[in-house]
Amino acid sequence: MREKTVAIVGTSMFAKAVAVEFLRHGASVLFLDNQCFSSSITFQAEEGGIVTSFTCACTSDWRRIGDAIYVVTSQTGEELLQSAMKIASFMELGQLLVMFPGYFMAEPVARIFREIGNNNVSICEMTSSPVVCSMKADGIIHIHKRKKKLKYATYKSHTDIPALALLKDFLPMLSLASNTIETSLENINSILHPLPILLNLATVQRSPDTFRHFIDGVDEQVSCLMHLMDEERLAVGSSLGLELEPVLTQLKLYYGNNSARTIFEYIHTPECPYNEIRGFGLSSRYITLDVPNLVVNTARLAHANMVPVPLFDACIALANPFIANAEFPK
Repeated sequence: MREKTVAIVGTSMFAKAVAVEFLRHGASVLFLDNQCFSSSITFQAEEGGIVTSFTCACTSDWRRIGDAIYVVTSQTGEELLQSAMKIASFMELGQLLVMFPGYFMAEPVARIFREIGNNNVSICEMTSSPVVCSMKADGIIHIHKRKKKLKYATYKSHTDIPALALLKDFLPMLSLASNTIETSLENINSILHPLPILLNLATVQRSPDTFRHFIDGVDEQVSCLMHLMDEERLAVGSSLGLELEPVLTQLKLYYGNNSARTIFEYIHTPECPYNEIRGFGLSSRYITLDVPNLVVNTARLAHANMVPVPLFDACIALANPFIANAEFPK
């Protein structure tokens, strides 16, 4: 039945992790990947010390999109735009395209759908992945924690879509936002990711594989700057009539409440799953994706609404030399 089938684009770690969430709630999952050379794919996920094996259908035939009520993708940037051109050709009325994380991609993806004449499909964006995960050395996906609240919205703020309401049956942590500008602005990776790398360049480059982003990269001073940068993000939201959640509030909503007063303090509490997050440097998505897609677009909204964002501007200036052939989104 289409109502219980989810087509997931790609077979990345995040694609498999979100597949686990749908499978846990009774959905059937079909992976869509040009590199699928067999009719099924098997992977393992570990949570709380328990390893579970999953086997799902897999195909390189994009026409199979028609079998699903949801088409879900964790792709971003140019990779997402390339996939959107294929997805748009096969989606139909009643289906919902679900994208995460929030990277200000709803409008360019909707434009692709319009250009091929497909105006029947609703496009939804989630702020982030439903879980924090990493890949273990043995190829098993380690699910550190499941987020307790996550915003989602459709492009053009459509809310009377049956598939949108049903999505909470599979991802119960979802909370409806005003629009996809809000879901993208609420992606706190703009605050958590670039600044610690750019302020620890020498240390990161000496040991990019072992550098623990939050433990080695964030001290009380860096945390203070992250809070100031977050105030800039909140001011951008306020200028657009959006009431955004501060980073610290989001962390507590995602992973568990405690008495921490700063990002630095929260990182060092048992609730926070960031202790072993490592291996992210100048060539990682923390810079190559988060800066052009999150930081730059937030700064553009700020400048258009006369909101000063000196730390966002500083991140852009510092990262620009390290992003090969940087062409920040217009």
